[in-house]
Amino acid sequence: MFISLIRVLKFACRNFWRNIWLSLATVSVIVLTLISVSFLAFVNVLASEAVAAVKERVDISVYFKPEVAPQEVKTIQTKLRQFPEIQDARYISREDSVRLLQETYKNDVFVIESIKELGANPLGDTLVIKARELSYYPAILEALEKSQYRGLIEDKNYEDSQVYISKIYNITDKIKKAGWVMSAVFAGIAILIVFNTVRIAIYTHSEEINIMKLVGAGNWFIRGPFLVEAALYAAVGAISAVLILFPILHVIDPYVMSFFEGSFSIFSYYSHSVFSFALYHFISITLLTMIASFLAIGRYVDV
Repeated sequence: MFISLIRVLKFACRNFWRNIWLSLATVSVIVLTLISVSFLAFVNVLASEAVAAVKERVDISVYFKPEVAPQEVKTIQTKLRQFPEIQDARYISREDSVRLLQETYKNDVFVIESIKELGANPLGDTLVIKARELSYYPAILEALEKSQYRGLIEDKNYEDSQVYISKIYNITDKIKKAGWVMSAVFAGIAILIVFNTVRIAIYTHSEEINIMKLVGAGNWFIRGPFLVEAALYAAVGAISAVLILFPILHVIDPYVMSFFEGSFSIFSYYSHSVFSFALYHFISITLLTMIASFLAIGRYVDV
C-alpha cells in the first residue's frame, strides 16, 4: 500500500514537471480564480465595516419648537428610552444648540452676525435618537409622525443618512454581483483547463495506462496520479494566490485606511486571516480540480 502511494505521488510530480508550461497555465487560471473570490470576500468585509461605521454615526435629530418647555422634552426623552428599538435618546438644551451652531459656523461671519442680530435664542431643545439597528430608523420616524408629540416637533434630520446608507448598499450589491460573475467565469475556465490538461496527460501516457490495465492494475491506482496532479495544481495555486494578495493589499491598504479614517486596515485583516483564506482556497479549488480530473479520466479507465 505504501509503495503504491509513493509510486502515485512520484508519477504525479513527474507529470507536473514534464508539462511545466501547461501546468503553469493551469495554475495561473486557478490563481486568478482564487484572487477574484478573495476580493469578493474583501468586498463583503469592507461593506460590513462601512455599514458599521455609518451605523455609529447615524442618528435622528428631533428639533422641538422654541415654545416647548425643556421639562416636556425631557418627559418625551424618558418615554422614548423605553422603546426596545431605541438605544439612547440624548437631550441637548437650546443653549447648547446655539453653542454648537456657533462652533460649527465659527468661520462663517454671516451666520454668526445673524445669531447676534436675533438677540433671543431662536432654537428649541433637541433630542438625538440612536436606534439599535439601522432598519429601525424608518419605524421610529413613522412612530414620531403619528404620535401625540408631532405638533411639538419643528423638524427632523434623517434623510441624508438614508441616502448614504442606500448608496453603500447599492454599490456593495453591484460589486458583489460583478464579483460573483468574475469568480464563476474564472472557475469555469479553471475546470476546463484542468480537464483538458489531465486529458492531454492521459493521452501522453495512454500506452502506460493500457499496460497497467493488462497487468491487472485497479481503476483507482490508474486514477490516483492524475487526481494527485490535480491536487498539486490546487496546492500551488492556493499558495501562490495567498502570497500574491499580500503586495496587492499592501498597495490598497492606505486608501482603505483613509476611507475608514484609520479605524480599519484590510492588510491587517488579511494578515490575521491568512491561514483561513489559504485553507478555504485549497479545499475549494482542490474539489474543483479533482472533479474535473475525475470526469476527464472516466472513460479511459472503463474496462
